[in-house]
Amino acid sequence: MTPSSQFPLGVTLSHRRRLALLRWAERSNAWVFEDDYDSEYRYVGRPLASLQGLTPDARVIYTGTFSFITEGHFGRHVRRMRTLYAERQALLVEEARRELAGLIELHPADTGMHLTGWLPPGMDDRTASARAASAGIHVSPLSAFREVALVRGGPPH
Repeated sequence: MTPSSQFPLGVTLSHRRRLALLRWAERSNAWVFEDDYDSEYRYVGRPLASLQGLTPDARVIYTGTFSFITEGHFGRHVRRMRTLYAERQALLVEEARRELAGLIELHPADTGMHLTGWLPPGMDDRTASARAASAGIHVSPLSAFREVALVRGGPPH
């Protein structure tokens, strides 16, 4: 699970759904692997609590980027990078609105290090991805990430 910034859409798992997932893990005697890979890059509001920190006996295996650095260097680096990446994101969104109007709709993300662009109705995302690649721009078509099948009895939706 990446509850702080799901890839590819960049959405966060709500507090209610986080607790439901933890209850499911407890009932099912299952473990949740929490990959907190870029929660440090939250541009709006306070950082979100990790799954493993929500309850004292959470059935969560937690991993986070540089989670064992204790001297404060990483924290300072993240603060500098958060500001830089927020500025870059704002510039990218502004330029996309100016230069790509009608071709793609791009909105700022509250968290993460990627953005999702929305194509006009009827435009195939794989075709758009191939055209971008021919111009030297790597974009992943959203359809490549769609869920193929639901797992019966899986975590709450």
